[in-house]
Amino acid sequence: MELEAAVCYAPRDIRIQRELAEPLGPGDVRVQVAYCGVCPWDLRVYLGLSSSVHYPLHLGHELSGVVAEAGAEVEGLSLGDRVCVDAIRRCGTCDACVRGLDNHCQNADFSRGGFATYLAAPAGNVYPLHDSTPLLHAAFTEPLACILRAHSRLALQEGATALVLGCGPLGLLHLQVLRNRGVRVLVSDPLARRREMALSLGASAAFDPASEDLAGKVAEITGGWGVEAAIVATGAVAAAEQALPLLAFDGKLMLFAGIHPRASLVLDPNVLHYRETWITGSSDYTRAEFRRSLELIQEGGLRLEPLVTDVFSLARIAAALAAVESGERLKVMVRCSGDLDLV
Repeated sequence: MELEAAVCYAPRDIRIQRELAEPLGPGDVRVQVAYCGVCPWDLRVYLGLSSSVHYPLHLGHELSGVVAEAGAEVEGLSLGDRVCVDAIRRCGTCDACVRGLDNHCQNADFSRGGFATYLAAPAGNVYPLHDSTPLLHAAFTEPLACILRAHSRLALQEGATALVLGCGPLGLLHLQVLRNRGVRVLVSDPLARRREMALSLGASAAFDPASEDLAGKVAEITGGWGVEAAIVATGAVAAAEQALPLLAFDGKLMLFAGIHPRASLVLDPNVLHYRETWITGSSDYTRAEFRRSLELIQEGGLRLEPLVTDVFSLARIAAALAAVESGERLKVMVRCSGDLDLV
């Protein structure tokens, strides 16, 4: 059979091309892709800002769909089942995998792209959905899993105060997960409409870092103590620089977003020493976090619909990437198979 897939050949050169579908192994599943979300990493590749990739490559990894074909040894999945897919193939045997750090799998395979009409995956990477879970919501499983990875490293207690810097779709997911765990959340973003969205989703306060005294506002709200954690959910190093002085004693700085363009973060080691400051990051997600992410989505405690500002057809993938590049949108989704009943 043939499929259509979006292939990036060079910066700002992405094409929809017809390809032969790869043969299925006995333990593999072929999924007809319903939705695939545009990730900041997809945009960086499209713009030529990622030094770690080699063109051409298939993009897209935040996907949901319907089982179209299953290998002879596949159990628990049937034709027509609505599913979400973990697009990363991990080896399970390298040093990282055996230590439970499969988000750092040394043999990870990212080669299959979700911006396609069909995608093949091992059955263990394909997760059935409840009848009540919309396919559009299921496409949030991968980015939410990345959020959970960060929060597992922060381990904030109920009643803590956190600051989220950047109210794009990922920052707004951080906000909701924190609120659901009983954490008071402050946010910072230069765009008024994003601050308004954050307030509607439960933020206690929203600040404009370009025009407001962020340090003064945080001190006022926390009684001078500071925040227990600051999550940098934007690629600007200035946000990390703003966040460090706002941390309480034993506070944690989470570098969630990759910094682009690359930049150095200047630190006073004595501040870290005397204030016992923690600085950490998070990258991708483990299989366990992917499963927990899907559970959270299916429990229905997150408001995902307001985060989706645009849905483009696969044929308009370049327009979808341009929408994200504009900074005017929140979550942009690509509808990859127009003939599916996408519920």
